Amino acid sequence: AEKLRRLYAFQREQGLEVEWLTGEEAREIEPFVAPKLSAAIHAPSDHQVDNRRLVEALREAFRKEGGMLHEETPVASVQPDADRPAVVTEAGERVEGRRVVVAAGVWSRQIDGLEAAQPSVRPVKGQMVQLRMQGAFALDHVVRGPEAYLAPKSDGRLVIGATSEEQGFDTSVTAGGLFDILEGAWEVVPGIRELPVDETWAGLRPASRDHAPLLGAADAPGVVMATGHYRHGVLLTPVTAQEIARLVCTGETSPWLEPFSPMRFQTTVS
Repeated sequence: AEKLRRLYAFQREQGLEVEWLTGEEAREIEPFVAPKLSAAIHAPSDHQVDNRRLVEALREAFRKEGGMLHEETPVASVQPDADRPAVVTEAGERVEGRRVVVAAGVWSRQIDGLEAAQPSVRPVKGQMVQLRMQGAFALDHVVRGPEAYLAPKSDGRLVIGATSEEQGFDTSVTAGGLFDILEGAWEVVPGIRELPVDETWAGLRPASRDHAPLLGAADAPGVVMATGHYRHGVLLTPVTAQEIARLVCTGETSPWLEPFSPMRFQTTVS
């Protein structure tokens, strides 16, 4: 409860709309939270999106605006140039543009041609499990506990996550990983115990040295970085797209992007 109080005070300082609830008040809003719950923070204006459906929507919107999308087309290298930078696919196709935006997540560091501007990004593994809500169980709110979060979807899915593991590019799903997140979820919402399992998977988050994104011009002519979002990629999608588009179109770095310069880790030795 003391840790929660500190979080609540910080959120209030940032001007967020949050309410402090006793355990009883929390159960009035969400009856499925654990009876032993002592306190909770409620954010009435909080929202969530379905990340898979978001990608589908972005794909459709991009095509409707006349964009040319090359799916299942791995990029072998980037060729920096101040006027006409280009990417070269593994099939040997060379595609030029006014700017090349590197938004390859955990694979951003593996693209050839960026040796002088190699982004400081590493993979952080996250295992997740998806349950199917049924019967009388119908969680209505996202519930975030100390060790796991539960995100109910409108189609009856309940997504539970997630571990945070420094395991390189390993995406195997392990018994220990699933046990940890299910135990953490069960402690705050005991009713999940009888729900059927729909799916399990592991993803890779792109994390920088300080866990903040790498956004803006790289130390390579014609190349812009938009990577390293770590655990907040979906949340930061709108502002990232807006500000990177502004940089590409105008050449100006906005105050939003300045603190996240890809070159902030570079040091000068005299």
